[in-house]
Amino acid sequence: MIQSVWDELPQHYPGVDIDAFVIMPNHVHGIFVFENRVGAGFPCPEKNVQAQTKEDAGTAPLRKILGLVVAYFKYKTTKSINKFQDTSGCHLWQRNYYEHIIRNEDDLNRIREYIIYNPVQWITDPENPENVGAGSPRPK
Repeated sequence: MIQSVWDELPQHYPGVDIDAFVIMPNHVHGIFVFENRVGAGFPCPEKNVQAQTKEDAGTAPLRKILGLVVAYFKYKTTKSINKFQDTSGCHLWQRNYYEHIIRNEDDLNRIREYIIYNPVQWITDPENPENVGAGSPRPK
């Protein structure tokens, strides 16, 4: 259910694409790619991605688009899982999220690799409930 919502995000947010993604036991990692064409014939960068929500039917600055996409992702996945488990109103996600701006190809490749190999690291991850109190260092 979570993967299918992730895969459909570009259909709901034109100008937003998806990249590497992994579902972990207690969190997810993913990369969003924001179209940011600049130059003659293109609007100013912060206004060229359309927000597709009732609350924000016009253009929205890129800094707000990430929040809209993450909120939609959390809403849709929570709704689907609650319906499947018949657990109306249960929370699935924490309130906030961690973000990092990828500024170059090396950074992109490093983060993609981290995402791809993160499941292998779960056994030693301090966030793994089996490691609570074990003092396991977080792998790099």
